[in-house]
Amino acid sequence: MKGQNVIDSSSESIYNKLDEYLRSTTRLYLFNGAALVAKKGTILLNKGYGWKDVATKTLNDSNTIFQIDSVTKTFTAAIILKLQELKKLSIYDPIIKYIPEYPNGEKITVQQLLTHTSGIFNIDVDETDTIAWIPVSKKIMLSYFQNRPLGFEPGTKYSYSNSGYFLLGMIIEKITGHTYEQVVREFIFDPLQMTHSGFDYIHLKDTLKATGYGKFDVDNHIAAHLTDSTVTFAAGDIYSTTCDLYKWIQVITKEQFFSPCWH
Repeated sequence: MKGQNVIDSSSESIYNKLDEYLRSTTRLYLFNGAALVAKKGTILLNKGYGWKDVATKTLNDSNTIFQIDSVTKTFTAAIILKLQELKKLSIYDPIIKYIPEYPNGEKITVQQLLTHTSGIFNIDVDETDTIAWIPVSKKIMLSYFQNRPLGFEPGTKYSYSNSGYFLLGMIIEKITGHTYEQVVREFIFDPLQMTHSGFDYIHLKDTLKATGYGKFDVDNHIAAHLTDSTVTFAAGDIYSTTCDLYKWIQVITKEQFFSPCWH
């Protein structure tokens, strides 16, 4: 794929409209990044827009690497469901089975973590928080939310929770005996040849790496302070490219990640 646009004559008009729209939003400082648009297996557009790094005057292209933050959760959820397929767990298991010390763990299920219905307090670390900048232990991260009272009885309401996906990462590690990163690579990145996807964006040394901006307009280009991977973990640790994510989406939409008999 290598980031090229795959366009035939029937798709050229769509490409031109998409490209013009994204170029116009880039000029207005409403978009800065890369976009891949595909329809029925045909890539209509795959192109970068705006600055990869203002300081070095480099532009985004279709191979630029971005931190994908909470899109990480889709990979975490898929691994959990894969482990169920392999009969390593059941999503109906109480989490106390895997994290014995967790408060109220006997009445919170893996499924409730997956669906943001656990009632667990959501830890939402801001880039201004000192904890975001340095490596921390799982014990420290747990201390930020595990002793907070539940927001509601598990399974009765919905409330988005990074904390729940942090716990799912811990469950993956407990069951497999490997790090979350190793498991994602083994199950997803390596088989799909997602060679520009990985973890720990802060320490990534790659000329394709984008600089994220906390403020980006005609007068200000202020780089965002990146959050350490030990903080985001299974809730937001992954970086990737449009091409790599397209590989993943194709596998999911074609229902190729799970065995047919498991549906």
